[in-house]
Amino acid sequence: MELSELKAFARQEEIEINWDKLDSDPFYADDFERVVQSAVNHIPQLEQLHTKLTAGESVAFEGQASPLKFMDLESYLYLVETELFAAYQIQDVHERYHLIKSITHLSS
Repeated sequence: MELSELKAFARQEEIEINWDKLDSDPFYADDFERVVQSAVNHIPQLEQLHTKLTAGESVAFEGQASPLKFMDLESYLYLVETELFAAYQIQDVHERYHLIKSITHLSS
């Protein structure tokens, strides 16, 4: 699956944000932001792995063909796509969270 398709598919599965908990518990809000930001920060590395695996390139040695067999490549690609799917969902939550926070901050 292409990255753009994976991202679009992941964003269709909207995750609800527990605004009441975020507003009432500053420690929870801090943890939420830290965890979400950490997940978003890993997206470029996951995308790079996905690109190399789909191209049959080695992920360890630049410019070389992957030494993995087809079934192994497919298995790793599935794992990376699963992680990317979750990361794209978290990225969507992150973007909505900051957008809504900025809107509510402006109106208060």
